[in-house]
Amino acid sequence: MKNLREVQSYKSLTKSLLSNIRLEVAVFAVLTISLAIIILNPKTQELHNLLKIFFINYVTENRISLITSVVAIFIGIYSTILIVISTSKMSITELLLKSKMDTQILAIIGFGIAQNFLLVILGVFIPMQKWIFLEMYLCLLCIAMISFSKFILLLYRIFKLNVASMVRELDKEKDEQIELMTKIEDILNQIKSK
Repeated sequence: MKNLREVQSYKSLTKSLLSNIRLEVAVFAVLTISLAIIILNPKTQELHNLLKIFFINYVTENRISLITSVVAIFIGIYSTILIVISTSKMSITELLLKSKMDTQILAIIGFGIAQNFLLVILGVFIPMQKWIFLEMYLCLLCIAMISFSKFILLLYRIFKLNVASMVRELDKEKDEQIELMTKIEDILNQIKSK
């Protein structure tokens, strides 16, 4: 029975991952095809040369180092949120499980960590003197920014869920206090009337 649940959980996570990366895959495909057309089509040779000059002159090693540092910070943010959500037992964790957002969170965070880790490896170990590596690096960076934006939107949804949960808990607590005060007043009234 436990193995069946693990298989279903794995299938659910895989399905969520595939549904959550559609935008990234589409953008990557469009960027890659566009670059291939620009590079291979003789009619776009002038644009190709302009892009090459731009990438070689504008995107320096210092900028790549800065980008790599920022991407490494993204990995830390992803990891921190994953650890906080997975290790804390709060009402928000229960809400995430009930609303089936847990697999979506795991998919987005897992994919985000993987692609950002790839960017860090590329930024550190691949020399960016060849402009084609630079173009592919920047394409992957665009994908990473899209994924991080989706992650931020997901955090916003979690925040809204958490605030709504806190409001419900505070209202329930207030109602319980009012009920308790009413009972205490009734008891005091009964004692006074004797």
